[in-house]
Amino acid sequence: MYVFVRRDRYYAYKHHRRANPAATSLNSKFIQSPAADIAKMLEVMGVDRVIAVDMQMRVEGHEACFFSSDIPVETIETIMAGVEYFATQVYLRRPLVVMAPNPECLRRARVFQTGLNKWLPDSPAQFAMFFHGTGKKESGERSPAEIVGDVKGADVIVVDDLIDTSETLSKLTNLALSKGARKVYCFASHPLLNGDAERLIEDSNVSQVVVMDTIPADPNAFHTDKLKRLSVAPMLAELIQAEHFKAHSYIDKVNSREDFKYVHHY
Repeated sequence: MYVFVRRDRYYAYKHHRRANPAATSLNSKFIQSPAADIAKMLEVMGVDRVIAVDMQMRVEGHEACFFSSDIPVETIETIMAGVEYFATQVYLRRPLVVMAPNPECLRRARVFQTGLNKWLPDSPAQFAMFFHGTGKKESGERSPAEIVGDVKGADVIVVDDLIDTSETLSKLTNLALSKGARKVYCFASHPLLNGDAERLIEDSNVSQVVVMDTIPADPNAFHTDKLKRLSVAPMLAELIQAEHFKAHSYIDKVNSREDFKYVHHY
């Protein structure tokens, strides 16, 4: 038996807000993480194969390694979907800058940059990195946030793995614009959008936020026209077909592309 991790294809149990550690002075995103426990529960239930979307790889030390080595874990990367959307559906003006909002998304942003440069070779996108301020607010010794890289006059695309409260995106956008960026866009795999996240996106200076539909939208929540959802269903359907019927058309199609590899096997 193989299943998706949750009905919405998102392995939610690994995510924690680092700003509010519980009952400890440590500031770690792995505090009280139930991700490994959930993986073990799924195995006990009889799951012997896992298919997920943009699950961080074992080599990155994240949720794929929570499953035992005899459980095949496959994750579909959605970077190409984001690249294709921005290259064909968004009017981007040069210069272009792809930005990683944190060290965890450095690889994703680099892959996005490489893909965008293949689609738009006439004006290669440059790279930038956003660094949060360090230190504690209470002590007044917190260093300011900064952007490493030149964004002046550029259209900036922030490449993230998920959007939770949108506070970091709003802060990053304002900082980039203050440094001369023309517009700021964002691509992220998973739209958690907790609290008033969509309203904050609406009120922020970000031009557009593009996400995959790995998490269903709350029909009762506020929705902004700045948010665009792309469907992950075609990629999942082809992978399921390849796995269930042992068809190789999907894998062959993936491997025939020189720019990306959609599916990772662990």
